[in-house]
Amino acid sequence: MLVEIMMSALLVALAATAVFKGIDGATATSTQSKARAVATTLAHEDQERLRSMDPRKLVSYAPGPRKKLVNRVEYTISSTADWVSDRSDSESCTKGDGRITYVKISSKVEWPEMRGSKPVIASSIVAVNNAYSKGSLAVKIVDRTGATGVKDVPVSVDPPVSLTKSTNDAGCVVFDGLDSGAYAGQFSKTGYVDPNGSNVVRPPNGWNVTTGATAISTYQYDLGGTVNFAFDTTFGTNVWTIASPADNEVTMLHGNVPGPPLQGMRRLAVASGATSVAFNDLFPFTTPYAAYAGDCATGAPSQSVSVAPGQPGGAPVTLRMPTLTFKVTRTSGSGGGTTVNYQGARVKVTATNGACMNPRAYASLSPAKLTDSNGDLKPAGQTDAAVFAYPYGTFTVCADDGSRKNTATVVNDDPTGKATTINIDARGSTPTANGTTSGSC
Repeated sequence: MLVEIMMSALLVALAATAVFKGIDGATATSTQSKARAVATTLAHEDQERLRSMDPRKLVSYAPGPRKKLVNRVEYTISSTADWVSDRSDSESCTKGDGRITYVKISSKVEWPEMRGSKPVIASSIVAVNNAYSKGSLAVKIVDRTGATGVKDVPVSVDPPVSLTKSTNDAGCVVFDGLDSGAYAGQFSKTGYVDPNGSNVVRPPNGWNVTTGATAISTYQYDLGGTVNFAFDTTFGTNVWTIASPADNEVTMLHGNVPGPPLQGMRRLAVASGATSVAFNDLFPFTTPYAAYAGDCATGAPSQSVSVAPGQPGGAPVTLRMPTLTFKVTRTSGSGGGTTVNYQGARVKVTATNGACMNPRAYASLSPAKLTDSNGDLKPAGQTDAAVFAYPYGTFTVCADDGSRKNTATVVNDDPTGKATTINIDARGSTPTANGTTSGSC
């Protein structure tokens, strides 16, 4: 009987415990439900508070948690806000029109006895009205193909905004939340150049941002290449490799060189006496350059030169500089006179004004150079060949006998060289029809 009484008491105790646990669980669930309901209300209240704020003050908004006591329960409210857009950065570079910036506001509410429950989080988008609306700036950098993006290029926007980002895998960087107006900035990456050969690219007109849209600018930028050049000249059947004469240049032509400084071309000054020259920082266009010695394209036979990204130069490309030779004759006596080859004439060559080269005297033919017994001023060997090599262009040649002079215009456009004869008319003191005048060169 005692055992039965003890068993009955145990069963009653177990049943009572189960009943009390059920009541306690229901109470806890009710408490949690009430707490979550209060937290939801507080989150919605915080959302309304954020909506009422000036959107310009919500950029990177994170004031820190704040406390609020409700029914003797202390709730913790955290608020954050920042700009968001309707497209990702990579899409924005290809679909700039229609990109709109909004403000995303988030509220999180927590309480002490959460018992494993998740905090209440509320988020929403605030539409920016016209008074506070912003714009975006997208910069896309592509390689020589124009299709593949160049990543990890730092792009900066000047003060007062002072922003810097690096391009992503698509070659794109986007700056959101900008006021409408003009912005200046630049980008650069070691070893890379734009079609003008510039490593540091600073758009001369800057960037313009429009409210409610993305201003997109695309630039070509790739690893620069190098081409090495050497020079040669001809006289008769002889071809000589020569050092560069004074005032020489190498010109590279390509229709996609935008300029400034020179539309469609780049030039490199060559030091006098240089046996070779390296033309660096060339943009690796997918089509070849045309290269020639000098700075006058007219009549210059060019070399086709391809440039690859990062190309180190390699074997020199030889550029022709034609040889100019001169003969001086002199007419003396009376009547028809007698014309003979004149020995001892002084000859001087200058670039013709307005003929694409800067007018300048060439040191290779100074007044100290005299014609021989045949009236000739010409190269006698390999050493002299460089003295008579000239870049393509138009030159004015002057010859004098000490008291009278005559000039001739020579277009240096024949890669095999060109001979010119100048006559000094020494009959009488009045200039004659052939252009002889008093004086010296």
